[in-house]
Amino acid sequence: MLTKKEFRLSIRALGNLRPEGSLSMTGFILDSEQYRNASTIMAFYGVGSEPDTVPLLNRILRDGKRLCLPMTYAGGIMDARLVTSLDGLVESRYGIPEPSADFPIVPADEIDLILVPGLSFDLLGFRMGHGAGYYDRYLSNFNGQTIGLCFESRLCNNVPRDEYDLPVEYIATESRFIRCNR
Repeated sequence: MLTKKEFRLSIRALGNLRPEGSLSMTGFILDSEQYRNASTIMAFYGVGSEPDTVPLLNRILRDGKRLCLPMTYAGGIMDARLVTSLDGLVESRYGIPEPSADFPIVPADEIDLILVPGLSFDLLGFRMGHGAGYYDRYLSNFNGQTIGLCFESRLCNNVPRDEYDLPVEYIATESRFIRCNR
């Protein structure tokens, strides 16, 4: 089995182009019971080869749900910030639009659903992130539901993982909504 570093390099070798299908993926999320039952959702602003989440973020706001986006800090720490509009986001050190310290913090126990990014996922729900551990740390204190967003071309049989890696419960791709096998 590949190491995490080798695996991450192999996924990145697929290129930084965003495959087609972000809108289909959004449709699977919007049709899910997890989305319908959630009143507070933490999502992410997709960049590079990640799904384009801007239409989804705007829909969450239009649906009257509370939208949170992560604000990141050094040391792999992040918190959830309440966003009422995508205006006013600032570019993080990683080039990702995120809330500033002016946006209110939402405690993890108020969040019903987290939409989780990843370079790749396996069908058990384990993910390969970018390597800083932000989501693994955050999810370790989260009791709500999780949906990973992943293009079919980036699904794999086994993602290398360590004991601190936490799986998501569901994965939305451009062609299906998957309940992860555990």
